[in-house]
Amino acid sequence: MAIIVSAPDAFFDCEVWEFDLTVNEPNGSGPMNLAGSDLFVRFKSLSDNTVIGECDTARSDGSLTILDAAAGTVRISLLSAGHTWSLPTVRPGELMLASTVVGDLFRQPTGEPDQQRGIGRIEIRVLPSTGIRSA
Repeated sequence: MAIIVSAPDAFFDCEVWEFDLTVNEPNGSGPMNLAGSDLFVRFKSLSDNTVIGECDTARSDGSLTILDAAAGTVRISLLSAGHTWSLPTVRPGELMLASTVVGDLFRQPTGEPDQQRGIGRIEIRVLPSTGIRSA
């Protein structure tokens, strides 16, 4: 899977991770048409393979939303309360050192959970907290 997102340069560990991205066709010919699809992404820390958080269009929490199916645009919004770290922390949920997190993005036809296929990878740099907490 290719890196498909130009996420902000970095996020702090205790802030909401929210950004829009365009999912492109694997051959780079243009945006992928996401009509009739459910999407799922699981973010993991590269340093210890811990699942940091999950987003899913099938949930009603707004963590992953298809903004324009024909244009392949989606919004990811992962609340800091959903982050789970097993790396050394200052306080629970707050990192001591910067970490790289990747999210593998999967697509499946709506209502067909057995037909998932990977369509991309998102990479995010996560920085230690400033001590400011967000919801």
